[in-house]
Amino acid sequence: MVIPCHHEPDVATTLRALAACDLPSPQSVEVWWVVNHSVEAAEHIQVQNAQSAHAIQAFSRQTDLPLRMGCINAFALPPKHAGVGLARKIGMDLAAKRLTQVGRPEGVIVNLDADCEVSANYFTAIQRHFHTYPKTPGASLFYAHPLKGDLPPAHYTGIAYYELFLRYYTHGLRFAGFPFGFQTVGSSMAVRAQAYQKVGGMNRRKAGEDFYFLHKVIDQGGFSEINDVTVSPAARVSDRVPFGTGKAMADFFEDPDHLYLQYPLQAFVHLKAWVACLPGLYEAEQASQCPEVQALDPVLLGFLRAQQVDEKIREIQQNTTHFESFQKRFFQWFNGFRAMKALHALRDAYGNAPLLRESQALLLQRGQGTMAQAVRQANTAEALLKIYRQIDRSAGPFLLK
Repeated sequence: MVIPCHHEPDVATTLRALAACDLPSPQSVEVWWVVNHSVEAAEHIQVQNAQSAHAIQAFSRQTDLPLRMGCINAFALPPKHAGVGLARKIGMDLAAKRLTQVGRPEGVIVNLDADCEVSANYFTAIQRHFHTYPKTPGASLFYAHPLKGDLPPAHYTGIAYYELFLRYYTHGLRFAGFPFGFQTVGSSMAVRAQAYQKVGGMNRRKAGEDFYFLHKVIDQGGFSEINDVTVSPAARVSDRVPFGTGKAMADFFEDPDHLYLQYPLQAFVHLKAWVACLPGLYEAEQASQCPEVQALDPVLLGFLRAQQVDEKIREIQQNTTHFESFQKRFFQWFNGFRAMKALHALRDAYGNAPLLRESQALLLQRGQGTMAQAVRQANTAEALLKIYRQIDRSAGPFLLK
């Protein structure tokens, strides 16, 4: 396990949660905290990090601790690269090396954040999942932000909207027919060491590192979900990364529309029409002349032309011999990053829409029959989020073949 830690005032909560977990066997889990800051970090950050490192080291010396624990003091990172991506990379590179050295390239590297709690079955469920599915290169873990607690009520309103957006976005991709509709949350991901090395390891991005890394793993095929655990990230405001949960919460307090308004459902409908073009594209002499493509939304069609769709489809056709391989290579080109750019283009053209309305409409559009009445009655972010969580919790372990 790798836990990046930067300016974190409460490592004790996460430490206690990990120590309380059931383990597959004694000392079968090794946890590495990467306490990090830039060489130019403000003094109060350096002081907080030193206190966190001391607390972690003291905790790790407990004689009855059922897991191994270490702390890397990355206290002088270059300002250009200092951030969560580099911190994850430091820890994950070490984890991959250690697993390889002991002859366990199929061993699992799990990521958590320093402000999370986890369910007691966290380690045993992860171990069971990767044992049951030996070909999966990685997995996304079920997470749920707290919706009540000691923070002011507005925090929980904001976090409900933020998590609702994350789940709405993923379900929107699945509705559109994309095979990479997975949550890409850094605190809730696991990957085999050999898969980690195959994709070139973690990047050094200061935010969004999880999104770019996981989509490389997803492209390998067989990516999965572990829905019988729970990771509980904190719901507070944070300035540790330029975007993500903490930043979204800060933006929410400055301008609630930042979370109230999101991608319109119609944008996912347009993407669904694009995915439906695949059989025609497989046979087409020129992608842009395919009747199904010509019938696409003009904004999306303009985006595709800017992506050189004719050249890319021709290249994919020339390197495949049957539809299944064509489809696989297509989604390696039109991957999660390109789908997000297409959504941005559609949103820029047609504007954002109320998240409550669109996320409710998506559930009804996807035909959640027995839940239809509950969906129609759900008129708050929290109520809709609970329905999305229920659907995700009950989903099977695999979505990607």
